[in-house]
Amino acid sequence: REMILHRHVSDHPNVLTLHEAYEDKYFTYFVLDYAPFHSLLEHVSIRKIFYRNDELVRKVFVEILDVVSSCHQRGVFHRDLRPDNIMCSKDGSQVYLTQFSYATNSETSMRHGCGTPAYMSPENMGEAYDYAPYSTKHNDIWSLGVILVNLLTGCNPWGMPTYDDPDFWDFMHNPFFFYHTFDISLEANAILERLFDLDPFARISISELREEVINIETFFT
Repeated sequence: REMILHRHVSDHPNVLTLHEAYEDKYFTYFVLDYAPFHSLLEHVSIRKIFYRNDELVRKVFVEILDVVSSCHQRGVFHRDLRPDNIMCSKDGSQVYLTQFSYATNSETSMRHGCGTPAYMSPENMGEAYDYAPYSTKHNDIWSLGVILVNLLTGCNPWGMPTYDDPDFWDFMHNPFFFYHTFDISLEANAILERLFDLDPFARISISELREEVINIETFFT
């Protein structure tokens, strides 16, 4: 399935192209475009090139939004969106989505715990939602919110979105959590509040998010 879904979206300029796949008795081998530079994670957490750089955040995040939106329009939902699954050009200004191992073509899923805990939506975690089916599209939108926090702050907002996580608990009880905790603007705080709505279907859409990101004056205080 990973091979099929990755190949289905490989013609997008911001997807790391999958050319071939081979299997032997033990492993599957993917032949991808050569990516000699770093993942977005290194640019965020080590090089810190996005901190207080509105235009670079805007450019890169819009590229991420566009590639995820294209995947969704083609019926591919990634479910593991995070900086180390996004490769970058040398200067960090262009991004390439990869690693479709958790991807699905189903708009809803009963498979909980898909992805990386810090980037999962609460409904994907399952417990607080009685392990009900969840929207894979809206799970990706939540993950995009965590990536935006990464770009703006260089860190994760919480370990996982559960009520026993103290940072997530603080967020749940403070509508200005991001403004008070990090050096980000009230406008950016408002965008993040819409991204992290606990009602998946009340979350901001990718098209609305794109417009907000393009038009925001600054992400930082």
